[in-house]
Amino acid sequence: MGRHSSKRLAAFLVTVILLLGSVVPAVAADYPGEPLRLGSRGESVRVWQEALGIPADGVFGQQTEAATVAWQTERGLEADGIVGPASWRAMFPGSGAAPTTSPDRVQLIIEGSGHGHGVGLTQYGAKGMAEDGYTTNQILQHFYQGSSVENLAEAIPGSWVITNPMPIWVGIRQNRSELTFAVVTGRVRVCFDGEYASYPVLTESTSPERDNTFTDLLISRLAELGHLQETPGSFNQAVRDAVVSFQTSQGLGSDGAVGSQTWEALMEGSGLSDCAGAYYLDAGEDLVVTAAGDGSCTATPVGATAGCRLSIQDLSDSNRVGLRGLNYGGEMTQFIHGNMRIRPSGGRIHFSMEMDIEDYVAGIAEIPTMWPDAALEAQAIAARSYAIHRMLRQGSESSLQSSRKAACWCHVVSDARDQVYGGWNREVQNGGRWDLVGARATAGKVLTHPEEAVGVVQAFYSSSSGGATEDSSTIWGTAGRPYLVPVQDPWSIDPAVNPNAFWSKTISLSQLLDIYELSDHFEDVISVDTVSYPWGTAQFLNVAGIRGGEKVTERVSAPTLKSALRLKSLYFTIDYLADWWAPPPAPTNVTAVGGRVATVSWSPVSSRFAPDSYTVSVEPAHSDPITVAAPETTATFSGLQPAVAYSFTVTAGNQIGSSPPSVPTSPSALIIEHPYPGQPLREGSRGSDVRLWQEAVGVTVDGDFGPGTADATRQWQQANGLEADGIVGEQSWNRMFFPPAPPQPEPDPETGTGTDPEPEVEPEAETTDPQAPSYPGFVLRLGSRGKWVRTWQSALGVAADGYFGPDTVRATREWQQANGLAVDGVVGMQSWRTMFPGAGVEALEPPPSRDGDDSQGSGGASSAPGVPPYPGRPLELGDSGSNVIIWQRALGIQADGYFGSATLSATKAWQYRNGLTADGVVGAGSWVKMFPGAEATEISSDDPEENDFDGEAPPYPGRPLLTGSRGADVIIWQRALGIPADGRFGAQTARATRDWQRENGLEVDGTVGADSWVKMFPGASVPGGSSNPGISTFRPRMVIIEKGDCGALVEKWQRALGIEVTGEFDRNTVIYTKAWQRTQGIAADGKVTETSWSRMFPTEEVPDPDDGRAGEDDSSSDDSCSQPPDFEVLKLDSKGARVEKWQGALEIEVTGVFDENTEAHTKAWQRTQGIPADGRVNETSWYRMFGDEE
Repeated sequence: MGRHSSKRLAAFLVTVILLLGSVVPAVAADYPGEPLRLGSRGESVRVWQEALGIPADGVFGQQTEAATVAWQTERGLEADGIVGPASWRAMFPGSGAAPTTSPDRVQLIIEGSGHGHGVGLTQYGAKGMAEDGYTTNQILQHFYQGSSVENLAEAIPGSWVITNPMPIWVGIRQNRSELTFAVVTGRVRVCFDGEYASYPVLTESTSPERDNTFTDLLISRLAELGHLQETPGSFNQAVRDAVVSFQTSQGLGSDGAVGSQTWEALMEGSGLSDCAGAYYLDAGEDLVVTAAGDGSCTATPVGATAGCRLSIQDLSDSNRVGLRGLNYGGEMTQFIHGNMRIRPSGGRIHFSMEMDIEDYVAGIAEIPTMWPDAALEAQAIAARSYAIHRMLRQGSESSLQSSRKAACWCHVVSDARDQVYGGWNREVQNGGRWDLVGARATAGKVLTHPEEAVGVVQAFYSSSSGGATEDSSTIWGTAGRPYLVPVQDPWSIDPAVNPNAFWSKTISLSQLLDIYELSDHFEDVISVDTVSYPWGTAQFLNVAGIRGGEKVTERVSAPTLKSALRLKSLYFTIDYLADWWAPPPAPTNVTAVGGRVATVSWSPVSSRFAPDSYTVSVEPAHSDPITVAAPETTATFSGLQPAVAYSFTVTAGNQIGSSPPSVPTSPSALIIEHPYPGQPLREGSRGSDVRLWQEAVGVTVDGDFGPGTADATRQWQQANGLEADGIVGEQSWNRMFFPPAPPQPEPDPETGTGTDPEPEVEPEAETTDPQAPSYPGFVLRLGSRGKWVRTWQSALGVAADGYFGPDTVRATREWQQANGLAVDGVVGMQSWRTMFPGAGVEALEPPPSRDGDDSQGSGGASSAPGVPPYPGRPLELGDSGSNVIIWQRALGIQADGYFGSATLSATKAWQYRNGLTADGVVGAGSWVKMFPGAEATEISSDDPEENDFDGEAPPYPGRPLLTGSRGADVIIWQRALGIPADGRFGAQTARATRDWQRENGLEVDGTVGADSWVKMFPGASVPGGSSNPGISTFRPRMVIIEKGDCGALVEKWQRALGIEVTGEFDRNTVIYTKAWQRTQGIAADGKVTETSWSRMFPTEEVPDPDDGRAGEDDSSSDDSCSQPPDFEVLKLDSKGARVEKWQGALEIEVTGVFDENTEAHTKAWQRTQGIPADGRVNETSWYRMFGDEE
């Protein structure tokens, strides 16, 4: 039954319904959760048909659709024949079905990665790079592009930052009403910083009760000025007479009492410090400073101060002062450097530390002390650079603006707003490893950049990113800095490096709507999705919904959500699609008009399931279908041929899927744009047809067919294989304005495939010079090393040391500028071939894929010699093989042959820098951009059953895939479903999974368990189970030894690597294993598999993993990898001579009993040694302490 028949039936049913009054009220039934429409099946369809009073067969066919349209028309509903929540609720009033689930009950999952703003260095990125063997300078120059590490004295010679002994002010507490300082050890001075009005009044009969320096200061100063001949030890009559003498000389009141005016006059020109007069505080005493609210303070027990300007001085390792209420490392934070300054802020007070810059860096507490040395050093240099940049921007303390003084009276604050400062507690943490390895080891080193106005860079850093760092200009909306640009950061999202790589947060839909004040904006919410920058941070959210019967979309700011919910970073996505949303209905009234260029137009069908786009197809196939975004309702096809009957169809699509095709236009030949004039054009012809011809052959357009037009016509005819008579007949006219379609290949009688009657001539191949050094196949940039760098350096005429350092970058830029190339200091194929004309590309030995076999062939067309051809299909997340190796080498990253998250991030960053769509997919455009001269031919297949899984079926991941899952396994599943493969298991993937499960007779839950996986991929292996018989199953790589193992095999491996033989596969062994694996071109995962073992020991058999391996399932020993069975572990409550020896080595009280104090000191010592800090003494700890002693 056709559409027109359905409409007639609908009209008939309307009449029937009107005559009967209405459909019999139906018993309440639950809404099925998604719309019913043409093609739906099941019990819900049967219930609907029964309610309509039509035959109930459970199949939503054209009769059901027509009856639904009739019923909707009678009820005044949108008559689209689709049973959505509104129709269901109208049919079953008691069902309680709502247009959508209440926003309070709709849960949105925010999936994120990274922690912090993501600009500049990421701390986990630095950790990962250090573990992978990168140096401190390489880490810093990666995250701060174009920067250099220099000594501070050379970067800003003569600056006050260098000449001032204590130049930095660090804000510890701001705008407090009271602060309590505790003297922990030793003795310190409390000073009134130049506030003589706060000095005590001294007379012959009185003096301050507390121990102080005021009387001594008075006597010494009077003697210095010649008013006192002797220096008695107390304020006696002689001192009083000297005071009167001084007061008289200064024109002051001569009462012999030393008040504020006398003090100020005495101190003028003295050159003494502002702490010449001070009170003493001893260990165990507190100083409580309380703001009076009027700008003055009381300082108990030393008295009042009118200006509230106090300091605590004489700090040292022996004179420690803490601040009560401030803790680091579980203890009160203590200070041992510089001066503690209290300053007024309106009616409140600030506390800042005035100190040396290196003492400040020594107390910065930003990363764990046990991280690799290079990470600690990079953090210290970045932290120092950040602080000095702030100091240079703000000026010295005396130059601080009033707004800065009001905010904190400081250059930087001591928390995450700038940098966390832990004081003495941080300096001694874990044996002082941060202080010794990070801070002091890099003293005086800063980052500089030639385009930074103050010289020292603004070295922003954060915990981690989402795989690529953020652009400073984007996140803060200011002019960007050339060194704070997006760079790849795969280490931040590597769970092996960053255990907090990914995070998630669940909120209700109503929460999100409230945040953006959209609660009353929509009748129903359709979807929420994220628009991200190329490097991965969220820019906007698109919130789509129904308003006034139409679909509308509101674009809102992603940072607003981050701020409102206190999300860890902007590296997040939200993927929500309402269950009730359905594909749109097919467009109507499709028409096509035109000639060689045809305009196709259509009418959308009013429906709450609004389309996002329309796709127009043409038959016979003239070109690819054209897709336009809604609400556009026209599309244009060009190059159509005369006398060909074309037919057009249109489909509408949204997030759910596509509508059925529209009714096709009637096949017909379109109107010809420039029909043949009816008679030939020749010399003497005139008119508009001549003007059209002249324009086409490219001569002067005057409408007069003269000799010049005839000559041009003959030349054109000869070039097109026509009789060159200079006369424009019908054949010439149609050839000009209606060029023939490309010849279709004739079917080959043997193979059934097409063969061209006249094969095209191959273009002349590019020649290569065998003497020219081959291009390495990847770019050379800052930090590159090896023979290719030496070759390049020799050609530049600079020192050929094999390291691509700043000097090589500068020389490369100068050479590129002189040769008219892009001046970026990076040596790509274009630069290499300009330097070495005729150079080919270094031959790449196809490495094994991630699982041993290369299942991804080249498949591309022939390229220029030495240029790798395009593989024939895009490379994307989850791919593996030799072509991935080629791409990774070209990016200059670890080439393990697996397209994982690191390769994805590097690809996006490279695409972004090269002006391409930064989607992380390596299509033909990206390949040719990377390898100029490569032949790029897509390999297509008409086999609808063909998928991307050649050879063995992909193994079951070992865990179900469900909403919220992400990664390569989700990519594989999405590809198999035939939906966009973005690696995130969101609402669309869940819906497609349910549809597929329903079609295949499986439990419909939208979760991909083992049953669903094996149904999709017959023969796939399932851990703990078996795959289908007779089909090759996936065989995982056998791991011989890995981190945590120990024994003879580990010792043999360590000897082969040339590192310390401990018998324990520890972090050091993992790092050296990864480095060795990279030199072999195999997967650098730090595990010793069959492949690694065979490569290291090619003449030996691969051993059994259980032969000489321990540490996995040995439950009989607490620490099987650390000591043989006969080694007695010292732990809590152990006693004896060995405990005494251990306590003596720790330099603690020797009791012979392993108590809690011994355990605590053992843990602290173990941390300094980089071994597990469990507080127990196993053989590893004993050997580390006593060496080869028995």
